[in-house]
Amino acid sequence: MARFTTQRRKRQPSPSRQRANYLARQERDFLAQLISLRKEAGLTQQDVAEKLGVSQQAISRFESLDSSPTLSTAMSYAHAVQALVHFEAVLDNGRFEAFGENWISTTIQEAPPIPGEAPEPSESTLDVTPERFISTQGAEAFVGVLQSDLALAARKQSPTDSFTGTQKQWIHNVAKKATCRIDGLPQYDASKLRVVANRIPSLTMDPEGFAALSELLAGAGVCLVYSELLPGTKMSGVSFQIENTPIIGISGSGKRLDKVLFTLMHEIAHVLNGDISLEAAPILHGDKTSAGKIEQREDAADKLAEELIFAGKTVPVPADSSHISYEWAYQKAEELKVNYIVLVGRLQNEGVLTWGQLSKDAPQVIDYLERWE
Repeated sequence: MARFTTQRRKRQPSPSRQRANYLARQERDFLAQLISLRKEAGLTQQDVAEKLGVSQQAISRFESLDSSPTLSTAMSYAHAVQALVHFEAVLDNGRFEAFGENWISTTIQEAPPIPGEAPEPSESTLDVTPERFISTQGAEAFVGVLQSDLALAARKQSPTDSFTGTQKQWIHNVAKKATCRIDGLPQYDASKLRVVANRIPSLTMDPEGFAALSELLAGAGVCLVYSELLPGTKMSGVSFQIENTPIIGISGSGKRLDKVLFTLMHEIAHVLNGDISLEAAPILHGDKTSAGKIEQREDAADKLAEELIFAGKTVPVPADSSHISYEWAYQKAEELKVNYIVLVGRLQNEGVLTWGQLSKDAPQVIDYLERWE
């Protein structure tokens, strides 16, 4: 949880502060009105949750008037409760500065006080919810906090380089999707995650098995999301934590089953290795002094990912790779309990097979990742 400390003086609020208070009350009045309309329509929180595809707890938190939802979230709620919304905005143009609160009718004076608002001390600390922080901070600031205050692991083309603008935006997109889905997840359990990880290779022998992975990992307290790859991102996966919940983001880079599977297992390995735990020392990508640590951590994740995929079994190598057949690949993959392209991809990475060998019409999985939404 991000914490911010601000210095405040005990004095009459400035025109800027008065305007801020007014806008905050307007926001709360608007949300309170939506809640009232929901009840007037005879809808329960569960009814609204089902319409929006979220948990009842998420609706309860929205209605606590303490969640600072985004405008798009409020509009989705309004649509679900069958409400129409009308907005009108006017420029201040210095009126608060000249006339204080008097010019803008009696709305400020009549509005109920914001819960918890009281004569302010000279210094106070505000706790900002992850949802609020992620929604109000840009990608640059958000990724900066992940790297400096928390821990972030990312699978990208150049592991030790600084994050590019599009890579930061993609990570931010993953976080925004994750915050909408972590409600109701059980507490993260490393032993359950390892059990789930051991099941994934055989489950995905059929590409359609990918569709069930988000729900499967949720049972271990891990939030798995798919966020479409941005142009030029060159990034296949990321993992970090939000309020002690591991988040894994997959871009589907490469599209091929084996590439997506290895990325997922690589990020799971980061979680199991403790690379994104709050106890892990944050590593700054792009810092030359951290390059060795990053490479060491990525190598360890690669090693564990391979162990999880092949269950510690020796990967067979054909005596004559120039005459290897699909039949051989299917047979050996069946013995390993993996999709045949996983074995082929491994042999291609090892240089045993050429990149085009045995990979024609290799299974793609993007359509199944989209079902995680």
